[in-house]
Amino acid sequence: MKLLTSALLLSVGALAHSGWTIPRDHPRGVYNVAVDASGNSEHVLVRDLSASTKSALSNSLTNAAGLSKRDLSKREDKPENTGIHRLHCFDYPLNATDGSTAVDGLKSQCGKGGFLKKGTDYYVIAGDLVAYVCNFSDGPNICTGDEVKDALENKVSVVCGSFIAGYDHVQPRGLRFGYEKRDAKFCDGRGIKGDDD
Repeated sequence: MKLLTSALLLSVGALAHSGWTIPRDHPRGVYNVAVDASGNSEHVLVRDLSASTKSALSNSLTNAAGLSKRDLSKREDKPENTGIHRLHCFDYPLNATDGSTAVDGLKSQCGKGGFLKKGTDYYVIAGDLVAYVCNFSDGPNICTGDEVKDALENKVSVVCGSFIAGYDHVQPRGLRFGYEKRDAKFCDGRGIKGDDD
């Protein structure tokens, strides 16, 4: 019986992925993603990104105190990583134009109160970059454009550096705002069988 239980746990664990993976054929745009009733990841295009999307983001961001990429690992111990915000920086830069476009798309999608069902997340593809909001709460949630701006422009960009990949996990809200390479697995713990198809 113990062997059967172990085998069952291993097979269930094998279905889970470390995060969402964007299907290779998905064009730029705003998507929502969740697991459907069959246990497969369902990526739905919400809207296309306008070619005229413009942002002042690249003008408003500066490298965090001029720190080099090798200093990124030290930044996680900064005071900004206390309280309700958990910041994580990755050691690679992102394209600023794609970053501005993706962040603007995410701010627009969340707007004055973008509704996220339980287990549903938003992401925006722009070039080789993905910006996202993950709903890790136990129920439905709401994101706003102001929260996207605060998390990505005022926190991640300041702590990690201008357009250095990273995320801000807002503990009590159960929301994570971030941007990474398009081929990264994001919203860790998400994605079930079929996510890599």
